[in-house]
Amino acid sequence: MRMPEALLFAAREPLSLKALAHRLPPAYAGQNRQIKAALAALADIYSRRGVRLVRRGEAYAFRPAADLQYLFTQEEKQVKNCHAPRGKCWLLLPVINR
Repeated sequence: MRMPEALLFAAREPLSLKALAHRLPPAYAGQNRQIKAALAALADIYSRRGVRLVRRGEAYAFRPAADLQYLFTQEEKQVKNCHAPRGKCWLLLPVINR
């Protein structure tokens, strides 16, 4: 269970069962049932934590718990052109992504 957990934490994008099996040692080759059991155990363990194991299509990834997602919103600056009598001025408006 520790190896799939480490792979999922380090992954830049969600990993499918096939991708997990490919990255795991040969002992896991053809052991999709074991990998699925490990994923189910991880999902249960993390269901009460600040991150959750979620399934996105056919892939799995750790994501923030729903009640903590506000911590990960980013403030971006959006540039808008405003017309002033003597030319252009730029306004920077904060935009919060959700």
